[in-house]
Amino acid sequence: MGFSWELVLTPIKVRDVRVKGDGTLGYVNLTHIKRVKEIENIASVELNNGVIIPVLWQLETLRHHLKDAILLHFNIVHVIDKTIWKRLYKNVEMLQLYKKSE
Repeated sequence: MGFSWELVLTPIKVRDVRVKGDGTLGYVNLTHIKRVKEIENIASVELNNGVIIPVLWQLETLRHHLKDAILLHFNIVHVIDKTIWKRLYKNVEMLQLYKKSE
């Protein structure tokens, strides 16, 4: 789920189902993930602050979800960059019109 370039939440399975309909996913901000690794056959997410979150998915599944989040993040940044360049170009055009009118 992408809300902005600095808030892209990626799901990770952090617990088993206890009762029917029980949620098993937690969400981690992609920009706070330092690395993913496997410790003693358990996939985990290490955050920038050193916290390690064990994940109940295999490492391959975790990487797949992170790849999707990275692509979403890239698209958000690309749209922002495109918007900024358009605004800058518009400002340059306005400055040129202003200079011509002097």
